[in-house]
Amino acid sequence: MPKRKERDYPFRHSIASLFDKPDFAASAVTLRSDFAFGVDKHWRFVKLLRNLIPDAADSKARNVLQTLSELLLHRLNQVSELLSIYLDRQIWQYVTEGPRKRPRHH
Repeated sequence: MPKRKERDYPFRHSIASLFDKPDFAASAVTLRSDFAFGVDKHWRFVKLLRNLIPDAADSKARNVLQTLSELLLHRLNQVSELLSIYLDRQIWQYVTEGPRKRPRHH
């Protein structure tokens, strides 16, 4: 029985490897915009969460909402930095230099 050929989906690879194959370059840009969209949705969620703080029943509930929103904001800042530092740099390098060439092993 012949082996089934598996498709080579871009999401199965590391982000850096998306830039090794010209076919995946568009996927890398799409992935970057999808990440940015996801981060933006989370920012909106945190904003809604922060709007609930004044309406909380007591001080403990307000403190919990405040702490939770601060933790979420911290994590979102980290994700935003990673996106802008790593992924944007990789996309820029790919656009200016083209796909990376890997050394051949004999």
